[in-house]
Amino acid sequence: MHLFSRKNLAITALMMMLLCALMLFNGGSSAYAATSHGISANSHAVTNSTVRPAVPAGCPSGYFCIYPTSSCSGTPSNTYYYYGTYKLYNQYGNHCIFNNQTGSAVVWYCTDSYGNTCPSYSWAGAWGDVDLTPINSIKLAPSL
Repeated sequence: MHLFSRKNLAITALMMMLLCALMLFNGGSSAYAATSHGISANSHAVTNSTVRPAVPAGCPSGYFCIYPTSSCSGTPSNTYYYYGTYKLYNQYGNHCIFNNQTGSAVVWYCTDSYGNTCPSYSWAGAWGDVDLTPINSIKLAPSL
């Protein structure tokens, strides 16, 4: 009998792919993660015994919040609760965002003012710095 059967090789390959996916999902200190839809903020949490910063204060459960700076502290300057598209005004540079919506709700970052061209998103629980300069609207949705 061979030390590595086809079945064992397939299982090993699958385990390696899962391990790589977990490392990419949990990895690094970057506030961004590549998605099939563009760039979105990572969720900060305790993963694999790595303590990440606490979630921002001041954003009620069920809301999407934009903070006036990238520090994620203080009171949010913009809060959104209902699903729909919202135009952004005078939001330039990096801002802390916190998608404190529940379930599988997402917020899309759109480059047009009407929520039609939305190359990136953040899922519920995600927070971090986002450059809002090219963003002209956001769209809150119950899921992808």
